[in-house]
Amino acid sequence: MNIQQINYSAAYSFADATVSAVRNPAEIAPGSIISDFFEFRSAEFFGKIEKPQKYTLLHAFIFHVNGFEIQHYLGKVDGETIISDYGPLLDGASIPRPEWFTVEEVEDHIPELREIMETATEIITEAAFQLLYADRTFLYEFSLFIQPFIAQLKPYEHECVASPGIIKRSYFPVWLKNAVFHRDKGRCQLCGCDLTNILVPTKARHIDHMVPLKASGTNDPTNFQLTCGACNTSKGAKVHAEPHYTYRYW
Repeated sequence: MNIQQINYSAAYSFADATVSAVRNPAEIAPGSIISDFFEFRSAEFFGKIEKPQKYTLLHAFIFHVNGFEIQHYLGKVDGETIISDYGPLLDGASIPRPEWFTVEEVEDHIPELREIMETATEIITEAAFQLLYADRTFLYEFSLFIQPFIAQLKPYEHECVASPGIIKRSYFPVWLKNAVFHRDKGRCQLCGCDLTNILVPTKARHIDHMVPLKASGTNDPTNFQLTCGACNTSKGAKVHAEPHYTYRYW
């Protein structure tokens, strides 16, 4: 059973920083730098856009957006600031504070703290991803954010690039189909019809690229939504997503 306890206490700040970076990238870094946050043109990047991976483009982006700032300021701030700013991150990652993690001693242990904070960043990144993956509307924004970078790719760069700016279609693994179905609460995300097959016979379920491959979309799990057959067929190669359909708790 794929179940675990997640501490969201520090994940909200990671998620907020990630959303801000997507919506206002120029405030974070120039385009040539922001692309490093999702490892543009690396082997890992091509692996993620080629076929669905459980460690997604969004995971990498969350990790680098937040980890860059954490590592950048370590060694540049005093012990009191380190304790107040970094202590909650250790707590949020459920990592015990070392004995030397005090105002008096912590500045003498920056190399050790860098390693610990990288582990904490990895843990909090997963929690932040769980928050953000639940918001398909943001995922659509993220896919649009990635789109112009995909449009730059050429076939000679990697075998997954079918033609300039267009990635080859991949299969949909069962874990991805299940994740999209449960995230979207069994509702077509374009018309809202029930696809659960519990109360009424279901229309055909489809997994749809929000940003189609022909429009420089990717096969990353962040670029999919649940649709019925009719909506998927009529949508075709259009770049289109409606606000996220879900159920209120009451």
